Amino acid sequence: MKTPIFVFYLLLPAASRQVFADCLNGGLVFEKLTSCTYEALLAAYTKTFSNPYLNCPDGVTAEQDLWAKLGPVATVAEAKAYVKSSICSQAYNSRSYVPFTQAAKKGTDNSFEKLYFDGKSIWNEQVETNYGPSGTGVASYNLQIDAASVSNFFNTIAKTEQVEFPSTLTNFQNCTSNVAYCCFVTDRQANDNNGNCQSPYDSQCVDKDPGDNTDLCYVDHSRGSASTKVNSNGENVFSKDDDNNSDNAEGPMHCHGIAWGNDPFDYTSRYKGNNKFFVSMFDHFNQRGYVRAVPGAPMCACAEQMPVVSRADCTEVTPKETFKIYYSADKLWGANLTSVALTFAAC
Repeated sequence: MKTPIFVFYLLLPAASRQVFADCLNGGLVFEKLTSCTYEALLAAYTKTFSNPYLNCPDGVTAEQDLWAKLGPVATVAEAKAYVKSSICSQAYNSRSYVPFTQAAKKGTDNSFEKLYFDGKSIWNEQVETNYGPSGTGVASYNLQIDAASVSNFFNTIAKTEQVEFPSTLTNFQNCTSNVAYCCFVTDRQANDNNGNCQSPYDSQCVDKDPGDNTDLCYVDHSRGSASTKVNSNGENVFSKDDDNNSDNAEGPMHCHGIAWGNDPFDYTSRYKGNNKFFVSMFDHFNQRGYVRAVPGAPMCACAEQMPVVSRADCTEVTPKETFKIYYSADKLWGANLTSVALTFAAC
């Protein structure tokens, strides 16, 4: 008499049962998962496994059956590691990174972005005027017109795609602390309830200040020399508190940054390019008109290159993602990141 296969299965030790259980076969598709984790996959797998029309051996759990397809694995820790490295990595890589240069649309070689983050681009230096190239009495250098691509990028790509972090620029190389921030010293846009630039621009927006949120402690010129090209080992010390905007201190300035995790698959790391764009180009430049750098330092860079300040505000990104995970008839796993919706908020 032939003994049924599931009897042999039940006679095996527990550890072996976890490996050899294999009830559901290929052609499995799990859609609209709200996270790519072992727990999310197991929940979807269990729902399919619980179909009463499947002839799975008695005593076999959905988790045991799933483990047979994950390597196989023998522990929860191994299962989680397999899903993260072998399945979810495919999902994250299925969605290519959008070049950061698409935000400004000033070319693809990052030369404009380099100037901008150093505080030296035309966006940093120009201020609206009625005596410019457009003719007397006609506004020239209007921020919203000249940088319209920033708003367009924010309302489309920055919220729905993975944007590359500009790590090719010296400003953002070797961010060992996983922190980057900007410090702005000028306000160039009126009527946005930020800073003290007012209209008419030619009389009320000359060398105006951003909203003050920090105190500048000191600037070590050598820290940011790779970005600023200032060949100096000198430093400037600002020992006085500027809460009263005293001329004896540094005057109003505004610093704001981002942080991300060590794990490259963590959403704070995957979307740090989006967050960098939001803080530097959209929220502070486009919405507030904040520009220009502390002398002797870049305007935006890794914390290791920036001036030492008493504090900085920060923004965090929160993703709402959906994933598709599938298991083919060839016993191969695959995954896609099918949709992304990002929100940005104060930390």
